[in-house]
Amino acid sequence: MGQHGFLSSTAIQRLSLFGDDAKILENKIYQAKRQVEKEYSDLLQGLTILGEVWVTDLEREIDKLIFKIKTGENEEKPIKNIPGYFYKMMTHFWKMALLVETEQGFVTVSNWSDYIKEFPEACPSIIRYYYPNKLSTSQLNKYLDALSKRERG
Repeated sequence: MGQHGFLSSTAIQRLSLFGDDAKILENKIYQAKRQVEKEYSDLLQGLTILGEVWVTDLEREIDKLIFKIKTGENEEKPIKNIPGYFYKMMTHFWKMALLVETEQGFVTVSNWSDYIKEFPEACPSIIRYYYPNKLSTSQLNKYLDALSKRERG
């Protein structure tokens, strides 16, 4: 666990709660990131999404997974395929990260990331700051596709 540079010790600790599945879930984070980078390579123009900027938001995503698993179990509707579910969550997360970076610019997002690390109670999530209401997958894809067309055209 934790051989990937941008996972915080907190994220690694939370993933370790999954025991034998921890490494699988860790890999889902990176698989989803690579997939989004490949799918939207035109927006990234040869760059990658810098994971270090999204550390705090990523921790929140892991917390959401834990919450959804517990809620599902309490409601007797357990998540049947946790790695698959988490992969979908991570794909959505990395698309949101790309959207915010594209719209706001890397420097702005990086500054927010530094601020959040220093004052986590002031603003716990960069994504939630810019998009307080969650975008559906179709809305998110529509926004990114429009940005891609603008970039190409």
